[in-house]
Amino acid sequence: MRGFIVLLLWLSVFEIHGQVNNDLTEICNQGILSISVREVSTGEEIFSHQSSKLITPASILKIIPTFESVDILGKEFRFKSELFYEGELSTDGTLAGNLVFQSDGDPTLASKRIDTSDSIQTFFEKFTRLIKNKGIHCIDGNVIISVNPQKIYPQAPGWPANDLGNYYAAGSWSLNVNENEFEIHFDTRKAIGEKPEINSILPNIHGLEIINQLAIDKADTGDQAYIFNGAYSFTKVINGTLPQGHKDFIIRGAIPDPPLFFKQELEKYLNNVNIAFNKIEIVENYIPQSTTEKIKTYESPSLIDIIKLTNTESINLYADAIFNKLAEKLELYNPDKIYQHIFNRHDLLPSHEKYHLEDGSGLSPLNKISTSLLSEYLVDWSKRHPDIGLKSLLPIAGKEGTVTKVFRNYKSPPSVFLKSGSMNMVQSYAGYIVSKKGTIFSIAFCANYCEQTQVDILHTFEKFTNDIYLSK
Repeated sequence: MRGFIVLLLWLSVFEIHGQVNNDLTEICNQGILSISVREVSTGEEIFSHQSSKLITPASILKIIPTFESVDILGKEFRFKSELFYEGELSTDGTLAGNLVFQSDGDPTLASKRIDTSDSIQTFFEKFTRLIKNKGIHCIDGNVIISVNPQKIYPQAPGWPANDLGNYYAAGSWSLNVNENEFEIHFDTRKAIGEKPEINSILPNIHGLEIINQLAIDKADTGDQAYIFNGAYSFTKVINGTLPQGHKDFIIRGAIPDPPLFFKQELEKYLNNVNIAFNKIEIVENYIPQSTTEKIKTYESPSLIDIIKLTNTESINLYADAIFNKLAEKLELYNPDKIYQHIFNRHDLLPSHEKYHLEDGSGLSPLNKISTSLLSEYLVDWSKRHPDIGLKSLLPIAGKEGTVTKVFRNYKSPPSVFLKSGSMNMVQSYAGYIVSKKGTIFSIAFCANYCEQTQVDILHTFEKFTNDIYLSK
């Protein structure tokens, strides 16, 4: 009986092969279109098209560190930063000791994206108010910002130069704040070809220099600006074009040194409320010298909520912050070694020996992995966690986040939980298909350097996925 079922399965798969074969040939003559589909219950790869070839995955790589963090950190894990003081606080409000802010690398700290978080201005206003309300009016000591050592460089070596100064390449630091980004507000109401004027930069970053090499283009051309120069560089060169006709057109850049920015802002706000102190400094792994008194604990949302948000909105910072926390927990600071540890945990090596991975976000075009390894990882993870619903981890295709437009022309879209990825000449999708009959499949689909348009590649993915949904 089992043999008959397997035969039917493979006949069905052959049918799918036939349905998409022409599309695959037309889509990708020169590049690589790699597809791997597995039935989760058996782990069997029921469809394979160049699935062992190494491809650049783009943002679908986020699946691995975010999913793995559930095991290593725990789904209820929260990033925690502490504000406390050490020493004696006298009745006149003088602290004979140090005020300490201890960072945990929380990527959501003062993030406008998180409902419970504050804007950067409100964050520091409340921060200083807490200190005042504690009765501290003068610090006869130092203000210390304690951070973990930055053992993984914030920006991976393979990240493209034209990405490094932009918000999505801000990187994860020992202290993250305001998602490590700033806004540049432009007036683009001049003639085409002229330079747009900078109205403001928010928040203001001490020492930041903007070299504006932008030009105004037609109104329908969109944001074609790129900010050059990355971590620690306070000179940012902006190249490209912005669309004509906007009084306030906003682009977002990466704060050059978020811990230093935090230090400068804290110093400014402490001075604003007349709290005196000796000096303010950033210290790695500061150890208190005396009894401490907590003022406030800043907690992120739960890890499971951060994962869903990361994969729904494709937030590079959050993925890389989770990746850095895994590195800290595992005491492994080479990205390839971290992934090796992960794949070994799932018994995926040595059957998938070849890969090269540089980050947790998928931003590096030098990342290389096979769709076969990705689909097998998804199978094994799902088997280990039958208690965690797929919708807790990935957006629903056609309804949420970056995959809202997938299946938008389908009256009855298939049930797919999906992460998408894209960069120059790369388009990818990975996740789970729940078929009409209730069978769960993992899928990894990636097009590298294919000559067809993004829309054509998307339509091929949609048709292929819908065929699996209907036939299984």
